[in-house]
Amino acid sequence: MAEQLLSMTLVVAVVIVAIALVFTLAGPVIEEAGISAKFDEAESALSIIRHNVQEVVDEGPGASRVFAVKFPEETRVLAQEDAVQYRTASPVPVFDYLSRTTVAPGLFRISEQDSHCEETSDGLVLENRYLRVRLQHVPPTEPLQPLDTKNTIQSMTIVEHNETIYPVDSSIFVDLSTASARGAGYTELLAVGSQPVCIAHTFVDSPIIDYDVYYKLYSGADFLVVEVRNIR
Repeated sequence: MAEQLLSMTLVVAVVIVAIALVFTLAGPVIEEAGISAKFDEAESALSIIRHNVQEVVDEGPGASRVFAVKFPEETRVLAQEDAVQYRTASPVPVFDYLSRTTVAPGLFRISEQDSHCEETSDGLVLENRYLRVRLQHVPPTEPLQPLDTKNTIQSMTIVEHNETIYPVDSSIFVDLSTASARGAGYTELLAVGSQPVCIAHTFVDSPIIDYDVYYKLYSGADFLVVEVRNIR
């Protein structure tokens, strides 16, 4: 139906910097050509950032860049994800529904904000129309509370059939070290409500190493992405 809005998200992740763009346009009917032009403008801006960041990464410590880039309105920075989002809504399909397309390494187009993220009494919930994931919730405190990644993924449910599995062990081993799977830390959602991608963040301060884990459920995905970063 013409009055239904299709959301689209452009995401860029570049080694150190992840960038997610989100267009949000509300109101009367919007021409497909106008939406495409603004989306191309956002993609161009992200590509400039991606190129400059990659050059700095390649050059190593001490390298830097100063450059100008113009973003369309409604640009949102996600500090913890090192991301920028630009979102739009359109009454006409610009991309395939519930699709996620890789435009370039670290640069994605995501159609629809079908994922829902919320904090409940039972934990952190990441859900879309295909999959519901429940993660343990260990709130950030001072000092940090004990945390074992073995228990991070509490359950995964196939929504259509309401079939649930309960993982016995979801441990994260860094360099195959079992000691890295537990220590002190916390878990949190980076955003709540309807999103193009739900992201839960876990910080682990183990006896031998510190690191971050990001659990991602994209719109239209029937799988959970797990990324380990910032090993230090």
